[in-house]
Amino acid sequence: MSAKLLGIGKALRKLRLSKGMTLKETASGILSVSFLGKVENGENSISIENLVHVLQKLGVSMNEFMFLANAVDNTDERFEEKLYFFVHEKDALGLEKFSQNPCNFNSQNKIIADNQRSLVQLYLDALQQKPFDPAACKHIIDYLLSSDYWGLYEVELLGQSIFAFSDDSIPTVVRNTIKKIYYFEDAPSLKREIQTVLLNINAKLIKSLNFSNANLLLSYIEKNLADTDWLLEKVIANYQMGILLLSSEDKKGQAKQLIAKSARALNDFGLSFIAEDLNALKELVTKKIS
Repeated sequence: MSAKLLGIGKALRKLRLSKGMTLKETASGILSVSFLGKVENGENSISIENLVHVLQKLGVSMNEFMFLANAVDNTDERFEEKLYFFVHEKDALGLEKFSQNPCNFNSQNKIIADNQRSLVQLYLDALQQKPFDPAACKHIIDYLLSSDYWGLYEVELLGQSIFAFSDDSIPTVVRNTIKKIYYFEDAPSLKREIQTVLLNINAKLIKSLNFSNANLLLSYIEKNLADTDWLLEKVIANYQMGILLLSSEDKKGQAKQLIAKSARALNDFGLSFIAEDLNALKELVTKKIS
């Protein structure tokens, strides 16, 4: 994926979301929904002719669009860096002050800015050990369920927020995830990154003992990994499967073998820190189910 294609795709996506238009509405009569989705993700190039037609629908001139596409906007990256700094430092007061400054949120896209505010509220609730704000949870879930196409942004947003979702909402969200990201089947450069995010989401499901949905998502991940040579992702998936099998009394022996084999592989890769994280997850689950 080239930086130029990704810049054009990001600019198109920001424009479309800012206009409140779906992919289907924007692509209608010009391109297929899946093709435009891949353009937004930097996987496909778009002809000048089709770009002009799309921009006409969005009510933006070519000059305005190229300015947006070439602009270096690091607002979202700065937002994530600051958010996770406060979370890592367990600085609830700092995060609360951060949330009160409008300049910390995306200034070009109200939809993304609202998602960011909801995300900050959920992490602030977690730091202050308060019940999660139902309005913030609902806002993010509604956005994810209503998006007609998922890109990397949506998958990462799910990964960042799923810790706060209620057990009742997770099955719908997980099934929606599997349904919405099928577009990545033909986007290999993004597909691997997506599997990494999904494995992180699955770890959160396992941590909350949501085994039924963890098994569902892991089956989907393993299917995507089957015909690849992505050994690291396969090892992590196997480790997670081992942890899930611990909940079955008659499969504990198989679970321990799978976990031990996966841990050795991670250490052989020089990734002992990942093995340590997964071992901590295993110990937590073992303690909860015993």
